[in-house]
Amino acid sequence: GVDVAHAIVLGAKLAGIARPLLQALREGGEQAAESYLDRVERELSTVMLLTGSRTVRDLEKAPRFVHGELKEWLTLAA
Repeated sequence: GVDVAHAIVLGAKLAGIARPLLQALREGGEQAAESYLDRVERELSTVMLLTGSRTVRDLEKAPRFVHGELKEWLTLAA
């Protein structure tokens, strides 16, 4: 969920979660897959709450705090 939120804030329109979802399904069955999806939803909802984003479109406009290696890379790319 947090990774999905990061992707949205950075401009993504989609976030792929098929592989970890299928891994959860394979390792723990349907209940594990549902638990994984519940966790993704909770994490995304938490990020949206903390950023004051009522919708995904609001999240797209949320302030960005870029630091570390990504900040260095963006500085070099500009």
